[in-house]
Amino acid sequence: MPKLIDSDVLVHIGLHKTGTTWLQFHLFPRADCGFHLPDFPGMTPKQRAKAIGVRLCYDKHNRLMNESNFNADAVRAEIAELLVPQGTTPVVSHERLAGHPLSNGFDRAILRDRIRAVLPNARILIVVREQFSMLMSSYLQYLKYGGWHDIDQYLFPPSDGRLPTLSIDFWEYDRLIEMYRSVFGADRVCVLPYEMLSHDPQEYVRRICSFAGTAAPGDIDTGRRENQRRGYAAAYWFRRMTWINRRTAANSFRPSFTPPWLGKIFDRGFKQVFESGMPGFVERSVERKLQHKLEQLVDRRCFADSNRRTAALTGLDLESYGYPV
Repeated sequence: MPKLIDSDVLVHIGLHKTGTTWLQFHLFPRADCGFHLPDFPGMTPKQRAKAIGVRLCYDKHNRLMNESNFNADAVRAEIAELLVPQGTTPVVSHERLAGHPLSNGFDRAILRDRIRAVLPNARILIVVREQFSMLMSSYLQYLKYGGWHDIDQYLFPPSDGRLPTLSIDFWEYDRLIEMYRSVFGADRVCVLPYEMLSHDPQEYVRRICSFAGTAAPGDIDTGRRENQRRGYAAAYWFRRMTWINRRTAANSFRPSFTPPWLGKIFDRGFKQVFESGMPGFVERSVERKLQHKLEQLVDRRCFADSNRRTAALTGLDLESYGYPV
C-alpha cells in the first residue's frame, strides 16, 4: 500500500461556516466511495479527518505554532507509516487551514506552505459562501464561543497593531484561491459554493468526488444539519452570559465565578428554556434587526469585484447563488 505522505491527498481547508462538519460526518468517512481517513487509533472519523490539520496548525499545547517551531520533516516522519489502501483517496479536513476570521487569516500563506511541505501532492478543496450570509453566520458563531460585542465591533474591531484583527477583506475569496493556485496549480485547486449543497446536493458531492478521484455515492444524507446555530434572539440578547460557559479568545478568557461544567449547564439550559417559549415573530424580528445593522455597516457591492474575479477563476456562476457581482 502507498504511503499517505506521497499520495494525492484531498486537503479540505474550509472556509469556516461552509458545511465542513457535514462533509466530515457524511462524505469523507465513506469508504464505499473510495475515501480514506488517516488511521489514528482511538479517534472518531471527524477527529481522524482533522488530525493532520491539527499538526499543521497547533503545537502540543494547542497554541498556534510559530513558524520557527514548525518542522515539516518531523511531521512527515510522525505520519510516515500511515498507509493508504490501493485505489482510495486519503482526506485531510480542517477549516482552520484557511485561516481564522478573528485573526484575519494572518497565517494563510504559512499554512499553505506547510501543507505543501508535508503533503506535496495535495489536492486542495475550498468551499466559499455568499458574503452577507457568511458574515451573519460568522457573527453568530462568534457569539456561540463567548464573544459579546455587537456586530459593528465584531466586524470592525479596534486595533493597536499588536495582534491581528478581523477585516472583511478576509472574505474576498479570489485572494485565497490565487494564493493556492500559485503553488499547487489550477488543476489541483477545486472551489465550490456552499449554496450548492442545499440547491443541488448530488452535484455538489459529485464534483468533490470527481476532483478527488473517487466514486460519487448514490445516497447522501442532506436532511440532517450539523453544528446548528442557536436562535438569533437567545444568542444576541444573552451574548454577555456565554462567557460563564466558554472562556475563549473571543472574550479574552475572562474568569468566571462558576466552574466550567456548571457554567455550561446554566448557560445552555437557560437559553434552551428561553428558546422553547420564544414566539416566532420575535425571533424573526431580531433576525431582521441584525440583518439591517449588517446592511448599514457593509455595502453589499464591496465584494462584487472579488466575486467577479472568483467567478472568472473558477467558472462558477456565483450570481445565480445570490453573490453580489
